Amino acid sequence: MNRFRGLLGLMALLMCCTLSGCWSSSPVEDLNLETGIALDIAEESSQEKQINQEGGDYPKKELITGTFQFVIPEESGGSNSSSPQAKKFFNITETGDSVFEMIREISLRTNRPPIGQHLKTIIISSSLLRKIPLYELLDFF
Repeated sequence: MNRFRGLLGLMALLMCCTLSGCWSSSPVEDLNLETGIALDIAEESSQEKQINQEGGDYPKKELITGTFQFVIPEESGGSNSSSPQAKKFFNITETGDSVFEMIREISLRTNRPPIGQHLKTIIISSSLLRKIPLYELLDFF
């Protein structure tokens, strides 16, 4: 009977150890925090033109160019910033068929996953809205 109680107590202790804590937490310094997005009609870059001329194209519409603004967490702190002239953000521009595809490409290009929970601004050009309905652009958000 003592063995059974000891085994039961050990199992309860192991369950408490494995069920407590936050397993999926990431330090804020390891994330790309999105604060703004600007969407416009896609324009083919010189690099994309060269790849297409060499026969490296594939069936992709390239409808949207998105500029994503990310906060630099270690620079956006309070009074102990390194210098007042330092930029507290960086921008990445991506072209794709949808917002989801662009964010997926950005997560592959950078070493930190983009997190849109702090997104404050979405700017959409009127020329893009003439081509693509608003609900299709904002469906991801």
